[in-house]
Amino acid sequence: MIVRPNGDTEGHELIMVDRGLLPIDDDTIPSNPENTSGTTDTFSTTGASSTGSGDVRTLFLFANNVGNESLMTSTIISEFNNALSRSGVASSNKLSSVGIITVASGFIGEQDCKGKILYDMHKRISPFTNLDQWMNDNAADIAFLIVENGPVSVDCPTTETFAAPSRIGGASTGFFPGETGIQDHSQSPFSMSSETFALGDLTALHEIGHSLGGRHADSSIPEEMDFLNGEFAHGFDNNNAGEWQTIMGGYRASTANRCAFDFDNPDPVTQPCERIPYFSNPAKSATINGHFVPALGATTITGTPGDVNVQFKADMETWLETSGMPIVSGYFQDPPPPTSARFLT
Repeated sequence: MIVRPNGDTEGHELIMVDRGLLPIDDDTIPSNPENTSGTTDTFSTTGASSTGSGDVRTLFLFANNVGNESLMTSTIISEFNNALSRSGVASSNKLSSVGIITVASGFIGEQDCKGKILYDMHKRISPFTNLDQWMNDNAADIAFLIVENGPVSVDCPTTETFAAPSRIGGASTGFFPGETGIQDHSQSPFSMSSETFALGDLTALHEIGHSLGGRHADSSIPEEMDFLNGEFAHGFDNNNAGEWQTIMGGYRASTANRCAFDFDNPDPVTQPCERIPYFSNPAKSATINGHFVPALGATTITGTPGDVNVQFKADMETWLETSGMPIVSGYFQDPPPPTSARFLT
């Protein structure tokens, strides 16, 4: 449910989010997308070698046609930190807001799909030409952009430059630790979401999770599993009826038998799969849809993408606590605490 000011009155309006409009496309810009032009522009990067305090300082950016900035920012911070606590992540790890900036665009062009908007952030293309200065001025580790909700798809080409043509949902550059030959991700730690879905289906938490190294649940794409340090950093979904997935779960096509998305059923209450406010953790249990789940993760899942046999664990809690949040919080050195006020005598 979204609360926002009513443009015609001084009151507010409540919007019930319809999960029937949620996307099923992969929301992470791929590190090695299919190359149709003979060149590849790499998005995914390796994290900085130094570590920080675990406090991931986040700069929030808003399109100039999105209102209620302070409330949405504080709610995202609160929901993310509540999910960390609920999932058993140590309290030294947290998300914090270091500022809010309204960018000089409403992103209403016919090719303003989420892939292109994120690409423009990555390349510092207008209205993001001052993005590095914004990050430096606020000592921000990552940036999160919220844009106005748009149609299910827009007229946006699906080349490697403009991956993820949909405007619904979110996207992230992704922090994929362990990959080689890729530039430092601390130079492009960006993610985004449309305003309706930022909280409506925990899309903001999901996309920020990608910026912290999180992966979707069981995937058949080799580069999403075959890396050195992120074997824990996966979501987890219900392997039976496909009724739910943890925060890092990713929706699948309607033909899938796990967390399938039903385009023919617009009722959010009866959609076959929902994203729950937990990060995967094999040691954590919960009651979901009236059913007790003894573990929100798996000890080991074996996948065979192509000719590569790999194993990974769905334990995002361990990854966030021991690697993801300490690494990303070290992207920018935290400023010193303010000095104590002088006593008047």
